[in-house]
Amino acid sequence: MPRNTTPNNGRRGLAAKSLFAESQPGLLAEFRRLKDSDRRRRFQVPADVATELGCNPRTIRHWCDNGRLDFVRVGGRLYVDGWSLERKLEEAGEE
Repeated sequence: MPRNTTPNNGRRGLAAKSLFAESQPGLLAEFRRLKDSDRRRRFQVPADVATELGCNPRTIRHWCDNGRLDFVRVGGRLYVDGWSLERKLEEAGEE
């Protein structure tokens, strides 16, 4: 049986096998440019965002996968863009 030769082995989604990914152009460069302390303030892991919002971390990952939140994936770890989160919360508050 022939092996699947597609780059991501047939999986869908953004960078299924990549160590680095971004939902918006330039976001990964911004992540790398920031110092650690500034990076921690701007980019948060899903567990921290979920605690802040009172929901499950899977919900946050689902929102990232569906394009509702901007994110950066570095070394397989997901980081939510805090500015994107703030915009979404403001939009939800205006409705």
